[in-house]
Amino acid sequence: MLASGSLDNSIKLWQLQDLPITHISAHESWINSISFSPDGQTIASGSIDGTIKLWKNNGKLIKTLTEHTEDITKISFSPDSKMFASSSKDGEVKIWKSDRKTITLSKDKIEITSVSFNSNGTILASSSIDGTINLWKNDGTLILTFNTDDEIRSIGFSPDSQTLVTGNKKGSLSLWNLNIDNLLTQSYTWLQDYFKNYPQS
Repeated sequence: MLASGSLDNSIKLWQLQDLPITHISAHESWINSISFSPDGQTIASGSIDGTIKLWKNNGKLIKTLTEHTEDITKISFSPDSKMFASSSKDGEVKIWKSDRKTITLSKDKIEITSVSFNSNGTILASSSIDGTINLWKNDGTLILTFNTDDEIRSIGFSPDSQTLVTGNKKGSLSLWNLNIDNLLTQSYTWLQDYFKNYPQS
């Protein structure tokens, strides 16, 4: 099954070999991001109206989340489907957990363009419009901040979590080598200069 979000404020659920099976009048404005949970049970949609909506995979609304105050830019589920992260133009990243606990991550009040969990859900990466990248533990602890000097629009981890890829407004990609095990246990302040001097572009 495939889910798509549209500028007509609707969501469509598709069987890959057929026409859309469900059409949902979902938000009051454009849908910027939509994501299936890895277990296939939940769909999260984010709109420029600042709301996030959670849906069952049959299109039934579960709940509406209104904690963000501006456009939702990206939604990313953790691999175990127990939490998801959202980014917004309001400058906040939020981690929403299945126990209804919400963690708000806000280092600078600058538009957050994208978020992505690594392959085991222990680390969340966020990117900002000013080129800043933050790596967080999933409990909200900031691990590392560095700046790419580009307007980052999208971010993602490799399957082994050892490489971070960023896409910028200029249309180029950069690959950044990480050592996740060390990042989780040590403070690598020198990595900030390393990333600036040795990105693999």
